[in-house]
Amino acid sequence: MNIDIRIITSFKDHPKRIKLEMILGKEGTSYLIDLWLSVALNKPDGILDKWDEMDIAIAAGWKEDPKKFCNALIK
Repeated sequence: MNIDIRIITSFKDHPKRIKLEMILGKEGTSYLIDLWLSVALNKPDGILDKWDEMDIAIAAGWKEDPKKFCNALIK
């Protein structure tokens, strides 16, 4: 289990973050960070091969359509 995650300072203005917020709203970044934290705790190798869209959405705290969240991450 990991006890921390690291975010590079350029994440603040990164185009991928901005795109995610345009798709999911300003709180989109919070869901992404919560997903990273859940992965650090539960899948420290970062391999999510046994997680489906619903598992990913739950790990992020996303309560709407899991497909919308996962598609936003892919875009």
